Amino acid sequence: MSAMEIVETIPSSDNVSRHLFFPFMFENDDILWSQVFTFQSKNDFCDSVVWRKYIPSTQEVHALGCEKLENDKLRYPNRKYFGACTGNVYDIRNFKTDHNIQLDVEHDQSNGQGKHHAHLKLLLPEGMNKPKPNDRSEIFSKIRLIFNRLEEYIIP
Repeated sequence: MSAMEIVETIPSSDNVSRHLFFPFMFENDDILWSQVFTFQSKNDFCDSVVWRKYIPSTQEVHALGCEKLENDKLRYPNRKYFGACTGNVYDIRNFKTDHNIQLDVEHDQSNGQGKHHAHLKLLLPEGMNKPKPNDRSEIFSKIRLIFNRLEEYIIP
């Protein structure tokens, strides 16, 4: 991130949203949480979210999701934007697994992502290089309790 880009601390009272796309984030008409948040090591265990301070309305969140869909159309021609799931930063920061993996959310407007862009990231305990399969299962079973507000997009 360049020195010119101002990074803000995201208050615990704020909300963040994650865009949802069909079909790969769904299975049997249910959200597939291991695909909504993948926390891949190649991305430093981070996934992008929308900071609602800068994109407060559901319509604006959906407009961003549709824009992302349009930008990825050549790579993913069968993908459809479905909506967003929203969670509170306080709940994110209080998340902890049995093996002390935690979550945090940080403002990150680097690479032209926009002022609204933030990262939801895993914080691994010292000595852990990556989550084990049982850790990942626990993360995905609990994260749905945080991102429990679904804002469905109705195609106009």
